[in-house]
Amino acid sequence: MWIGDENEIRKLLSEWRGTNGQVWQYACGHGTLLVRLFRPKSKSSLFIQCKDCRTIKFSSMGWKDVNLAFRQKQNPLQNEEDFKFEIEDGDRFYAACWAVHLLESEKMVFIDWPPGKEIS
Repeated sequence: MWIGDENEIRKLLSEWRGTNGQVWQYACGHGTLLVRLFRPKSKSSLFIQCKDCRTIKFSSMGWKDVNLAFRQKQNPLQNEEDFKFEIEDGDRFYAACWAVHLLESEKMVFIDWPPGKEIS
């Protein structure tokens, strides 16, 4: 199941520190970004789904030695420019969005699998 609890998100991101990151999929019309973290010889991946993205920046489609920081903005404004969450890995990756969900899976995941749905 997709995880949206901030403490669990922080814990999972910590457990996946040092792995490889990959910008996996982006749906511009929905402002939804999917990032995949993985270890080279492992079937398991951590998928990060950012919803209602406001800003996305990355220098390359993939990077090594992931060290993502996760921050929640206090008192965001309800408008088209503001955001609630930031995920950042230095100059290598940045996303500002309204919702973040994580999922560990041995199966490949795509944006059309909404948060809260079980993978079959």
